[in-house]
Amino acid sequence: MVFINILMINSMGTAKIRNIDHYVYKDKILEIKSFSEKFLESNNIESDTRYESRIPKEKDDICYHLEFKNNIATTYENGNIEVHEDEQQSELKEFDWFFLKFYDNSLNEYISDNIKNRYAPIIEKIKNFPVTYGAFHYCTANTFIFEHYDQTTNPEGSETGRTNIIIPLNKPNSKGCIIHVDGEEFDLMEYDAFCFNAQFKHKMYNNTGKDVTLLVLHSRSDDFKVVSQV
Repeated sequence: MVFINILMINSMGTAKIRNIDHYVYKDKILEIKSFSEKFLESNNIESDTRYESRIPKEKDDICYHLEFKNNIATTYENGNIEVHEDEQQSELKEFDWFFLKFYDNSLNEYISDNIKNRYAPIIEKIKNFPVTYGAFHYCTANTFIFEHYDQTTNPEGSETGRTNIIIPLNKPNSKGCIIHVDGEEFDLMEYDAFCFNAQFKHKMYNNTGKDVTLLVLHSRSDDFKVVSQV
């Protein structure tokens, strides 16, 4: 398994990428990874996310769903639809990248009781250490998510005290589930857990030819031990 051996920082001294080996709760992360893999064997995350994304509602159980066909991107968010052209992504003829949040102890976003109950076994595991947010990304083959940074109320590239942890729950034989962070490229298939500051602009592509499920958690940056910098 390939890990990043150093803490990568930008010119302002803000950490972009952190090493899971330096995370105080690394063992618990790997335990949740194993538990989630087994949990999803009997729970259809694809069905959950596709169903939830199509239902107009006053509050959103699912953050977004996107489709991309013939250079036209259609965004579904909480029952609202927005259509726009995106010539840069013309090589990707279909887009289905789903997002299902199931745990929130920080952002105060609404999650239905149905989702909370269905994913209660994973939530109970997460409650055992200071992770503040949990969501699944279900990424069908040959899809992407647009470049963005997470908290628009804070400056791009700033330190918010939060580190995102991305855990691949299934790994196709081929590489190609790529995340770009601040212009640098990393293949998620090479990691048990990829940790980064989501205030830096980032985008992801699933070019593996297979569907990929990711577990995304929000952790405290202070729980990473700084051992070296460049």
